[in-house]
Amino acid sequence: MSDFVVLVSDLAMRAAPWATALAIGVGMGLESAGLPIPSEVVLPLGGYLVAAGRMDLGDAFWAGVAGSLAGSLVAYRLALVNGPHLIERYGHYVHLTARRLESSERWVKKYGAAAVFAGRLLPVVRSYISYPAGVVGMDWKIFTVASAVGIIPWNLALTYMGILLGRDWHLLLRPFHWASWTIIGVLAALLLVRLAVRGRNGSGGGSGDGTGGASPGGEGDQ
Repeated sequence: MSDFVVLVSDLAMRAAPWATALAIGVGMGLESAGLPIPSEVVLPLGGYLVAAGRMDLGDAFWAGVAGSLAGSLVAYRLALVNGPHLIERYGHYVHLTARRLESSERWVKKYGAAAVFAGRLLPVVRSYISYPAGVVGMDWKIFTVASAVGIIPWNLALTYMGILLGRDWHLLLRPFHWASWTIIGVLAALLLVRLAVRGRNGSGGGSGDGTGGASPGGEGDQ
């Protein structure tokens, strides 16, 4: 167990229940707004506190849900009001580039609420899905419902795993770390495949046009 995990566990065990609930809510709010506060740390720690009798399950769970939803709505509102200019100027602070935003916008435009729901269940993606939803102007009620439906199972699963693992809650960090990088790799591969297919289709289209232009001329010569 690392010194960081020992320190966090010790501080959490010493804190009052209301303080830990507040910390869970703030942590999940920051994570949902795109800041590097992993839910894989916040929620399992809350589950550990529940297992240790230091916190009520309902308090740990709903504090996380409220924080996640609040952070999501803040990010959504910022993107809705400021549009792509916000991402161009400040996106690098939350590792969100203009290219990532553009790709996510297409995904949200195509699948709507389903994209927001699915995004809430994916490591990495779940932290940034609010921004493209705001940029494309998704209705806030649809966004809120889709986000909540995705947030609830994610938060419940991680909190419950923290309860099961108890003092070993930190063991979740490694598999989710690898899951995050796996998803990044898959998304990058899909993007490369799409670009390759688009390039091939573009070449084929140009070739087809040239052939089409030659045929009439050949028939005219005959």
